Amino acid sequence: MFVKIAQHSGAMAKWKEIAEYLQVSNTDLLNIENEYTKGRERFLQALETWKTNQDVNASPNQLLKALKYYRLTDLAGKRSQFHIIMT
Repeated sequence: MFVKIAQHSGAMAKWKEIAEYLQVSNTDLLNIENEYTKGRERFLQALETWKTNQDVNASPNQLLKALKYYRLTDLAGKRSQFHIIMT
């Protein structure tokens, strides 16, 4: 579901900051860091955790804001893909 975003090198490098922006808990982040070694896997799991924890409150707009905040505008510019990714 979030694979395209997690594969982006800029987003992968800032996975933890983006997850914190999306309010993934420190406990969840520590668990992710301990369980996964690769940035892509960590970011993918962080996004899945965010979506699971936020449930219906996890929105494409929240994810877009996080990407824009970290100047990942090439990803954020693909707004139409986010509705597909989030479903």
